[in-house]
Amino acid sequence: MSFLLLTTTTPTHAFTIDKDVCSNTRVFSHSFCSTFLSSNPVVIKSLLHSLAHSTIHFAFSNATKTGQQIIKWQKQTNNTQLKNAYSICSEPYNKAIAALKEAKEQVRFGNYNVSLAAVEAATHFDECEEGFEDILDPSPLASTTHDLGTISSIILAVSEILAKS
Repeated sequence: MSFLLLTTTTPTHAFTIDKDVCSNTRVFSHSFCSTFLSSNPVVIKSLLHSLAHSTIHFAFSNATKTGQQIIKWQKQTNNTQLKNAYSICSEPYNKAIAALKEAKEQVRFGNYNVSLAAVEAATHFDECEEGFEDILDPSPLASTTHDLGTISSIILAVSEILAKS
């Protein structure tokens, strides 16, 4: 498994993506974290601040697009159970998007303490995911939502590293 050594503006503090970031993500998502971070060249070549910006922007953009898709999927299905699950999922998704928007604004102004926003987003993505536990959903919502929750935990790990530096 490859890893990347990045340094912040403090020359005494170095971290590895694999050890310090991916090992602090949710249970069973270490490989996703490593794959996600190593497959995005912008993230790989970035310093911590850029990593925070890039990851938050990615999560916000994808969550926003998925939130819009939820509305379309709800209108397209004839399955009342699935229609209800999409409806219930919309509220936590909107809250997750709002939390990511707040994180985006904070880092835009140089405040990288976005731990609370990352936890909120992950929690709301989990709420949406739970609504589909007993329902067969043909859309990519479950995997996308799971990935966005995991990306939120990456944001949390990066934020915690920045708080220590």
